[in-house]
Amino acid sequence: MSQSLVSRSTGASLRVPEIVDRLSGSYIDLIRQRLMVARETYLAPPRVSSPEEFRGRIGDFFVHYERSYHGVEKRLSASQEEAFAFFRQHCRTELMVAERNSLLGRDGGFIHVIDQLVESLIKSETDAYVARILWEYLPHDHADRLRIAQELLSSHGRFLCPTDELLPAYVVASNLEDVLKDLSEKLRLVSRELRW
Repeated sequence: MSQSLVSRSTGASLRVPEIVDRLSGSYIDLIRQRLMVARETYLAPPRVSSPEEFRGRIGDFFVHYERSYHGVEKRLSASQEEAFAFFRQHCRTELMVAERNSLLGRDGGFIHVIDQLVESLIKSETDAYVARILWEYLPHDHADRLRIAQELLSSHGRFLCPTDELLPAYVVASNLEDVLKDLSEKLRLVSRELRW
């Protein structure tokens, strides 16, 4: 029989297979899909004409992202600093390099900057979702964690350790968050491969 886990905030209960399902591709793909819709509905120019336009476009994208993904209406004038904090957090390139490439149209120009932001947003929103599910449903009691670990090993053991020996349940119980994150990543990769 499957171990039932109770939510810390709502009191709702889920079974371990339902938790694994929530961490697999179907729910994670919804996050990616919503962010890609936000990306595709933002009309980014291939290059910008001035540093002021670059800053304005970053602010525009931030407002667009907040509106389309979170449903929050922000005014650009009130959130310019917040937009640049958002840019620094999510863009893999330096601000000056991204600005120069956007002005000159190099390395994909401004479109590439927006694509980098969206890829980083997909990763951070996915990580936040997984952390939220794990925090919400995983118990702190070691006995409960041990039962969950035993159930995971019996249902997904060969998938968790395809080339190695199965880990003992007490090792999995002590690292349950990491094991579930690893399992969710593997399930997402498998579901993505099966779709293509």
